[in-house]
Amino acid sequence: MSAILRNNEPSTRTLNVRAVAEMDGPLGRRAMLEFSARIPARDAPMPAVHPTGHPSVEIRELTKSFSGVTALGGISLCVERGEFISFLGPSGCGKTTLLRIIAGLTVPTSGEVRIAGRDVGRDPPYRRNIGLVFQSYALFPHKSVAANVNFGLRHRTSLNPRERSVAIDEALSLVRLQQYRDRKPSELSGGQQQRVALAR
Repeated sequence: MSAILRNNEPSTRTLNVRAVAEMDGPLGRRAMLEFSARIPARDAPMPAVHPTGHPSVEIRELTKSFSGVTALGGISLCVERGEFISFLGPSGCGKTTLLRIIAGLTVPTSGEVRIAGRDVGRDPPYRRNIGLVFQSYALFPHKSVAANVNFGLRHRTSLNPRERSVAIDEALSLVRLQQYRDRKPSELSGGQQQRVALAR
């Protein structure tokens, strides 16, 4: 099991996180969720997302139990500005639970989630400024690529139509889909649909 990260520093960084999830199963197995990676940073520096000096996301001693079954057992980690981390592990080891807690969709049993240095434990999902990409992409099939990307901008920002159009162009450029802005999701490959979801 490993984590893949990207850092805007000109060196490599090692992330080591260890969380134990006790699983009820036919063999009574104990699943271990562990992340460890060391890879080179990208050449181009990434812009700072939060100019606060705090990690973008910080998790402190997070636990979650469902009907007496421990899904997360005291996990702590920091995601620095500019990093991308992937959680890999067997089914039922707590990956989705952890992400749902960060996004505010699941309430932890104990522990703390901080975003840009602020405790967001009492904040609803829409106040956390966390974007989700669903496994099924969750694109609107009747809307164009540009309209799908515009959905979140239209409902969550005060940008005017011209500013939203610029933001859509920037997002599609980032995922290299500018030329597909007027196509429907059904006209794209699975990988392209996922990139639309990322842009949104």
